[in-house]
Amino acid sequence: MENNSVLIYDIETDGLNVEVAKCKWFGAYSYQTKEYYLLPYTEMDWIKRLIAQHDVLIGFNNIAFDNPILENQHQIKTEYKNVIDLIEVCKKRLVYMGITPKNYKLRTIVETLGLDK
Repeated sequence: MENNSVLIYDIETDGLNVEVAKCKWFGAYSYQTKEYYLLPYTEMDWIKRLIAQHDVLIGFNNIAFDNPILENQHQIKTEYKNVIDLIEVCKKRLVYMGITPKNYKLRTIVETLGLDK
């Protein structure tokens, strides 16, 4: 990947309601540092700096889930970042590939595309 300002990330939470769910873990891979990160929510200052250092944020269901939780809980803003949500990419592109998954859960998409083998 040429743009090394890319951060691929995911969060683990204590619930599914974005209004009240809290981030418990933050996992990421940085193309800038070429490192993996697994950080507890107690390291939120480090997480904020990591996000701030990247221009492109890639996740799965991050626009509707991860980002609102990070913003609600920790005031992390992503509005000036290039945000790529792979669930949205799948919803738009799989149909053109003639693929109709039974749902858009990550596990289902991985299995449907044969990426689990």
